[in-house]
Amino acid sequence: YSHTYANGQVVKDSRKVYVDDVKQENKKITRTIIVHTPNGTDQTVIQTATLTRESILDATTGEIKSLGKWSTAKWETYLAPKFKGYTPSPAQIDETAVNKDTQDTTVEISYTANETS
Repeated sequence: YSHTYANGQVVKDSRKVYVDDVKQENKKITRTIIVHTPNGTDQTVIQTATLTRESILDATTGEIKSLGKWSTAKWETYLAPKFKGYTPSPAQIDETAVNKDTQDTTVEISYTANETS
């Protein structure tokens, strides 16, 4: 038995078969929402989007042969908590698509007292 690889390497009389390895890479991108409540405390909400891609490693050298495309994900819509007598700004943080170029983000929500007559 002999086998010739694409790179010209010939393996003779071998019972071993070399198979390229596939690894999955993960990339986590985070949106941090800081809610500045009317009572002066802060609440922190973390939204994480996880992107994945496959990389193919050469069976004999372990080097990366090719990289797949990154997947996409999204951060869900977030509604600001309600506090009686106060208006949040912003009241809602919209759903956002996340791709390989998206950076970690921080969004702050603050409250203004409603005018009373």
